[in-house]
Amino acid sequence: MGYINAKGKYVIQPQFQAAAPFEQGYAIVSLNYELGVINKLGKITVPCAYSDIKFLTPVGDSDFVLVSKGMLRGLMNYTNGKQIHPP
Repeated sequence: MGYINAKGKYVIQPQFQAAAPFEQGYAIVSLNYELGVINKLGKITVPCAYSDIKFLTPVGDSDFVLVSKGMLRGLMNYTNGKQIHPP
């Protein structure tokens, strides 16, 4: 899956198994069946290395996501990929 603009042209080429809608400029995507976060330019800001990702509050209220690898959970800044607490 990729992302198209209002004119139907790809702005981010198809490369993901799944892709959520953008929220405040960021979207959760699946690459090689692991989840990560991209920005509107298609840059991966949280590596696609997690089994689950959840925005902690409505996007824009904070810059954090809860990431999971199996039973382990961590906290990351989704705008820059910085680990606050690694899983």
